[in-house]
Amino acid sequence: VNVLNRHGQTIIVGVDLIKEAREAIQNGLMDASVAFSPAAVARVVLGYAIKVLRGEEIPDEFSVPSVLISRENIDSYRDE
Repeated sequence: VNVLNRHGQTIIVGVDLIKEAREAIQNGLMDASVAFSPAAVARVVLGYAIKVLRGEEIPDEFSVPSVLISRENIDSYRDE
């Protein structure tokens, strides 16, 4: 983006909100990152694992809560 001089013209979004992404967002080098809680993922997966062990049906697909983190809300976001 910087090499092509397109900063401010290109939206940059990542996934996982790793440390480098958090810093890039805070410094205005990245627009956002989708964050999810490993604890929330574990709750969902373990919940379905228990259902499978009980012989219950589970959906073919499932989702976990995620949050779009940007400069506007990065200071208030805390990992679970």
